[in-house]
Amino acid sequence: MTPEQAAAALASAATLLVVLDCDGTLVPITDHPSLARPNRETLTVLEQLTGVDGTHVAVVSGRPRSQLEDLFPVPGIELVGGHGSEWEGADPPVDEDDRHLLDEMRSWIEDIAAAHPGSLVEIKPASVALHYRQFEGDEASLVEQVMLGPARLPRVRVLAGKKVVELTVSRRDKGDAVRQLMERLHPDLTCYLGDDLTDEDAFAVLGPNDIGIKVGEGETRAVLRLESQADVLPFLQNLVRARALQPRV
Repeated sequence: MTPEQAAAALASAATLLVVLDCDGTLVPITDHPSLARPNRETLTVLEQLTGVDGTHVAVVSGRPRSQLEDLFPVPGIELVGGHGSEWEGADPPVDEDDRHLLDEMRSWIEDIAAAHPGSLVEIKPASVALHYRQFEGDEASLVEQVMLGPARLPRVRVLAGKKVVELTVSRRDKGDAVRQLMERLHPDLTCYLGDDLTDEDAFAVLGPNDIGIKVGEGETRAVLRLESQADVLPFLQNLVRARALQPRV
């Protein structure tokens, strides 16, 4: 299947759900998460896509939902943060016991980061992430310290990604988020675009006629691959044109 064939198939659906990852998909990977923002063209195509009749658009990301609200001020778009644990109007994703565990994880990971200049700690509502994109030492040793330390705390789950290891107290993942969206919206077709290991959970819940699109390199369950993050915007623009013009069955 080519990107053009995928866009044509998706365009014909009476109701369509398009779910997208954020970093590495809608925005480029940067040295610091705060530097990654969608450009005007990306926001425009998301606005156009949500405006097409019968089309639902969602962003499902590991970022906190509050950051997604700042990044994607698009009317009608659904924003799900924390790898599927943060929804609009939902209860906080952690309880008192979780908060104590998060404090312990944060302290431990901050100590590891302090001993490894260039690594960066990111605190989220239900997780703590250690980014090491700018760390110039032994990455395997750094990750091993996390895996042999705070990752072994009770009820902690490890989320591996590109130059990041994240520890979460949430039991939810992106697959749970996509499944929940599909059950609520009942789309005829669902398309998911993502670039990282955590996106494989979302690809895994798609139906046989749905379309998963892997962005960039790496093994994947997706049926289609875009070579790089720069290819996402042209694909979405093509989908908007095709969906706006093509009669739907």
